[in-house]
Amino acid sequence: MDDVVSVELDRETMEAVSRQAAAHGLSFDEELRAIVRRGVGQDSARNRAELIEEFRKLRAMTPPGVEQTPAVKLVREDRDR
Repeated sequence: MDDVVSVELDRETMEAVSRQAAAHGLSFDEELRAIVRRGVGQDSARNRAELIEEFRKLRAMTPPGVEQTPAVKLVREDRDR
């Protein structure tokens, strides 16, 4: 069983967490737990592994031999608009 902690938050912080939770498709409590885990570094190894897997999936979507536009060029084009 998980331990329970009570923390008082000001309205502005609660609203910010609520918006962030909605953007991530999480409940308020789930988002708050994720924020705390990130804050103490518990998620870093798991997140890194998830990111690597996501990058592998994205890379697999591009057929071999298809030339890609360098990110630097895309950023410069966007900046210069």
